[in-house]
Amino acid sequence: MQPFQPPFDTEPLAGIGGQISARSEDFVVDEVQLYDWSGEGDHLMVRFRKTGMNTQFAVKAIARAAGVDARDIGVAGQKDRWAVTSQWVSIPKRSAPVEEWSLPEGLEVLETAFHNNKLRTGHLSANRFRIVLIGVEDSEENRAREAEITSLIRLRGIANYFGPQRFGRGGNNLDQALAWVRADRRDRGRVDRFVARMLPSVVQSEHFNRFLALRLEAGRDRLLTGEVVRLDGTNRLFAVEDAAAEQERLATHDIWLTGPMWGAKMRRAAAEAAEMELAAAAEMGLDEAGLTQLGAEVDGTRRDLVTPMADLEVSWMGADDSGRGAPIVVLQFSLPSGGYATQVAREYCRRSWEALRPVERSDEPDDAGDLA
Repeated sequence: MQPFQPPFDTEPLAGIGGQISARSEDFVVDEVQLYDWSGEGDHLMVRFRKTGMNTQFAVKAIARAAGVDARDIGVAGQKDRWAVTSQWVSIPKRSAPVEEWSLPEGLEVLETAFHNNKLRTGHLSANRFRIVLIGVEDSEENRAREAEITSLIRLRGIANYFGPQRFGRGGNNLDQALAWVRADRRDRGRVDRFVARMLPSVVQSEHFNRFLALRLEAGRDRLLTGEVVRLDGTNRLFAVEDAAAEQERLATHDIWLTGPMWGAKMRRAAAEAAEMELAAAAEMGLDEAGLTQLGAEVDGTRRDLVTPMADLEVSWMGADDSGRGAPIVVLQFSLPSGGYATQVAREYCRRSWEALRPVERSDEPDDAGDLA
């Protein structure tokens, strides 16, 4: 089974063509920390920049340099391999001094601080992106199309789909993940702890993407009876019992639509919304029993269906400005933890995942690549 490729969220508007530049320096991601470090405590907070490697590869390299177990290093989020990215990690204070570290090319320490607590997944405010699109014709028609897309995304946000990175190279992680979740625990092959966490999340993500597409078909501006929504500015969730009574709160963004990241502790939807969640699972060959088996592996949660993007900025740069002999389009925006920037670029380029950003990978080390 290949991962479901979501529909374009800004249709019926036309795209501008082009694709994401394959150069790592044209895909820049900077993590925005959730809170200030205390300046004291048992954890060394290290902000580093990496190029051409995923976060797991970078963490293992830092662990070797610091003389600690990689499992003791705290990470807020996973960052793209094919990019220049910066992020924070927490390391036990007993580690070797940073000035004594020997790191591989493409990995450098930017700053350090001390803090009381280990960094945990999701402990970041947002990620700030700068993405360069190439191969875009600079015409009045394309500039008008770009302006329409940008205006619509700023107005109503963007569908919060998981991107192709979630499913591994060529989407190959999905079949492995589905087989692993369905199998009896006694029949599963041995995998390391990171992969054991990753496989159920792949199934969760595929289910979420399929549900999100079904839900938006039903209308992003109307509530369904039984669906679970999030109160703005909080993590509080509740199920909608009277859709008509709550409709105005959706329009004013007092509440936000959510979808299932299936698990044992996930807040379940009811009525029409629950039927839609089961329909999305059925598309993957999962019934209630299969979802129950998935829930035995992960706690689950709810994920917002739409991400606001009021800070989206788009710049057109001509051949002289870009310094590369051809016009480029630069997208700059922030996304909360778990958001996929490739989905934003896809709205402009109108390409499949495979064609959105072709990358030459033959000269890259195998263990710097995908998650599995």
